[in-house]
Amino acid sequence: MKTFLSRFLLLPPVLLALGVYVWMTKQEAIEPEPRPEAAIPVRVEVVQQASFSPSVSGFGRLEAVGTWSAVSQVQGRIVGMADGLSVGWIAASGTELFKIDRTEYEIERDRSKAALQSAKASLSELGITEADYERTLKIERQILAIDKTDRDRNAALAAKGTSAQTALESAARSYLAQAKTVFDLDANLSRINPQRETLNATVASAMADLQTAQRNIAQTTFVAPFNGRVTEQDASPSQFVRIGDTLVTLEDISASEVVGAFQPIDLGKLIRSSRLDITATRNFAVMSIDSFDVIRQLGLTSKVRLLSDPNDFEWNATLVRTEGAIDTDTGALGIVVRIDNPTRPDTSSRTPPINNGTFVEVILYGPEIENAILLDRNAIRRSPDGSHFVYIVDQSSRLSKASIEIGAIFGSRALVNDGLAVGDQVILSTVQPAIIGTLLFAQENQITADK
Repeated sequence: MKTFLSRFLLLPPVLLALGVYVWMTKQEAIEPEPRPEAAIPVRVEVVQQASFSPSVSGFGRLEAVGTWSAVSQVQGRIVGMADGLSVGWIAASGTELFKIDRTEYEIERDRSKAALQSAKASLSELGITEADYERTLKIERQILAIDKTDRDRNAALAAKGTSAQTALESAARSYLAQAKTVFDLDANLSRINPQRETLNATVASAMADLQTAQRNIAQTTFVAPFNGRVTEQDASPSQFVRIGDTLVTLEDISASEVVGAFQPIDLGKLIRSSRLDITATRNFAVMSIDSFDVIRQLGLTSKVRLLSDPNDFEWNATLVRTEGAIDTDTGALGIVVRIDNPTRPDTSSRTPPINNGTFVEVILYGPEIENAILLDRNAIRRSPDGSHFVYIVDQSSRLSKASIEIGAIFGSRALVNDGLAVGDQVILSTVQPAIIGTLLFAQENQITADK
């Protein structure tokens, strides 16, 4: 009985412990809270449309459109020089720069005039002599005709025996004498033309000598043919100059030109941005088209920029021509532009004068493109098949991919022809790994078309 009771008393604690164990083991497991998805920060540019003028740059040195050197064609001592003439001095058109002593050439001119007048007087006298010969010859021929008639009559009478032989001989003698007179006059008259030709040659020679003298006199004075700056002065007053000596050199200041060296690949960008079809251009044969004709068709404008100035002064320029051939050393095509009145400050644009010899940048601007989309070229990726694409942030702030068609590239910016819309967020940062659908945190930076 005791044993049974002792066992019964142990049962409640056991049951209590078992109940506690069952209760504890049946409690629901606590679910761990899910970890939030982390967004990767990326730098983006928001696509916008804007007007854009494509441009390319070349470089060259400014040069005068023309130079002129006063080279002496005569010799003599300098007897006059313009006041203030020196290197750097600006001479107005028509300014008398130098004058050489012309005394010797004036003497030659007067001598030639005298010889010309003498030859012309001899010609006039020869004309009078010729007229006298012709009048005299006319009379003498009439006398010869009378003598011939008298001789023939005496010959007829002598044949009939009614006239003496001496009368016939006398008539014949008179006829022959008169025939000689007519012959001499004919001979003298035939010499008139050769004498006239000789005198005409003398007149021509005298006139040539006179023209030479007058030309020499004119060449003793040196006048500025245009508004120009003196770049060289090689003569001074009282100096004796010889034929071929250079006295002074001027460079034209009315305009300056610069040959800008452009790489064909850059010019191709302007053609691509304008979308000009060269082969379809009217009035041109594809095999004979000139490079400048293409430039004219593009409707380009140009400016010249002073590189050494912190204010980046710019001058409007006019396209003139191309050099027509690629430089074998640099592979560049020379395009010539012109600046009018480079030595005159422009009050409207507040540009200062610019001197020849300055190294400048030549900028060619293509026609303005409306609603252009420009994209940082670092954002553009290339697929294995050669196509282009960009990563964008979609409306769910997740990584997405867009195929694009790009046009010409200008500096760090590329024209996008298709594939993007206004408001698209183009990723500039490198996303590693680039898994489509990755959550992103975009830091915006707008795309502009001013570069």
